[in-house]
Order: sequence, then structure tokens, then C-alpha cells
Amino acid sequence: MTHFIKNRTPTLFATIAVVGVLAAACAGYTAKLATISVRPDANLTANSSQQFVAEGRDERGSLFAITPAWSVVASGGTIDGYGLFTAGSTVGTFPNTVTATDGSVSGNASVTVTPLPSPLLATITVSPAGPDTIPATTTRQFLADGRDAYGNRIAWLSPNWSVVAGGGTINGAGLFTAGTVPGIYTSTIKASSGNVAGYASVTVASSAASLATMRELVHFAYDQSDLTAESREALDGKVNVFRANPAMRILIVGHTDDRGTGAYNLALGTRRAEVVRDYLVAQGVASSRIELETRGETQPMASGNSEGAMAQNRRDAFLILLASDSK
Repeated sequence: MTHFIKNRTPTLFATIAVVGVLAAACAGYTAKLATISVRPDANLTANSSQQFVAEGRDERGSLFAITPAWSVVASGGTIDGYGLFTAGSTVGTFPNTVTATDGSVSGNASVTVTPLPSPLLATITVSPAGPDTIPATTTRQFLADGRDAYGNRIAWLSPNWSVVAGGGTINGAGLFTAGTVPGIYTSTIKASSGNVAGYASVTVASSAASLATMRELVHFAYDQSDLTAESREALDGKVNVFRANPAMRILIVGHTDDRGTGAYNLALGTRRAEVVRDYLVAQGVASSRIELETRGETQPMASGNSEGAMAQNRRDAFLILLASDSK
């Protein structure tokens, strides 16, 4: 054991000498920033974000602490002071555009910006929603509004238009032409794209004149519910429309002026609606085709206290509820 140690003594002294020389050399070395690497090279969709990281190293490849300044030098988006890059809306590849700089040393990374994926269509709403009353052989424009699952509007929607339950025809731009058969056509207008569709209903009246006749008001004298000769003439016209549209149903709404109490005027509005219903029934219209409401003084047509204004408010109004296929 003693002989072995003795023979190795020169080698031990040489090793100590080399280590001493290296230590002396290291003691005189000052590390300097030599390179900056930026990562990652990113593939982003338009308007999305990516965090970039910069790493500095000295000439020996050791990590070197840096505080880089961030910039974008070849377009593609913007970057903040912490390396958070936000892609722009221009699609393309932008080589070495993200730059981190510390002093005179820089590093780069590339960015590829891809288009945003098309939003997924979730719903289609067709307007007017209906049932919208359209005179026979006339036209009505329908519109389709598409939305994604978050309610955002789909600008690219170009639906296929069709009529699925009769009532008329529709062209590729959504222009509907009513047929000649009066009726209510539920969910007949269809706008579709892929497997998503929206619907609207229409009511086809026998003619524009028929609609005008059914909507013509009947007026009353102050505090009265008796029919005048003029009122009977107007109601006779409605009877003719009923006969031409056997499934038509209407709502009669009685109104008053504002003289009297609210309760009294509601009752008066009821009497006015009832007297009109009774006249129509006497002319052969089934009572099941007529519904009644009273609004009393709550929905005036005209404002003011003049006799002319109050005369306009003393009325029965008529709303078409249904006009199904003629038998």
C-alpha cells in the first residue's frame, strides 16, 4: 500500500498543477451575452395569442440572465413588453418576425397565421314569423337570420328557400307568392342550410279586398251598443268573406271612449262585441268562428277630448285568427 502511494506522487502533483492553472484562468473570465433564442415558432389562428419566451446564453453556452425588449419586425401581429403576441387578421407566414433584443444581441421566432374557422350555424330564424296574412296571388319578402351557439350572427348564411306545406311558391331570394286557396299554412316557409332550418307560417286570404273588409271597424254612438244601418252594411260585407273562407275565425274587440268608469267601459265594450257577434250569427256565421274581448277605454285610436276623437274610439275592431283551407 505504501509503495503504491509513493509511485503515484508525481501524477498527483501534475493534476494539482493543472487544476490550479484552470482556476486561475476562470478567475479572469467575464461572461457576456452571446446569443438569444426565442421560442416557439408558432402556428396561430387569426386574432389569437401566443406567449413567447427568450433565453440568453454566453459564449460558453451557459445561461445568461436577460431582460429582453420585444418587437415585431416582419408583421403578422403585435407583441407586448412581456412577450405575449397577438396575431393579426392577415393570413400568411411571417419569418423571424417576433424579436427579443438585449443590447446588441437579438433572437427571432417565426409565426404562421391561419384563417379563423367558420362559425358553426346553430339556428335559423325566418321573419316575418307569421302567421302573416297575405292576399291571394300577392307577394311577401321573407328573411332568414342565422346564429351560432352563442347568439352571434352568421354573416355568410345563404339559405335554401322552399315551401313545405303549401300556400304558394317561393324563389331563391325568399320572395313568397301566395296561391289562390285561402288558408293557414303552418311552418310552410322553410329556410335551410345543411341540417339547420327555420320556418314561418302564412295565412292566405281570398283577396286584398277581403282583408280590408274583415278589418273594417264598426262604430257606435255615445254610451250605446246598438248597430246603425251603416254598421249592418259593413257587417254584411264580412258575412260574404266568411262564406268565401269557411274556416276563417275572427276576434272582435270592443272599445269605448274614456267617459265613465273603467269597469263600466269594460262592460260596455263587451256588449258592443256581443251585438256584432249576434248579428253575424244571425246571418249564418257559426258562433264557434268568433271570439270576443273587451278593452274598454284602455286602447284609444285617437287622443283628445273632442267629439271627433271620442267617436273614433267608440268601436269594434276585428282580428283574423285563422283562415284555413276552403272546403
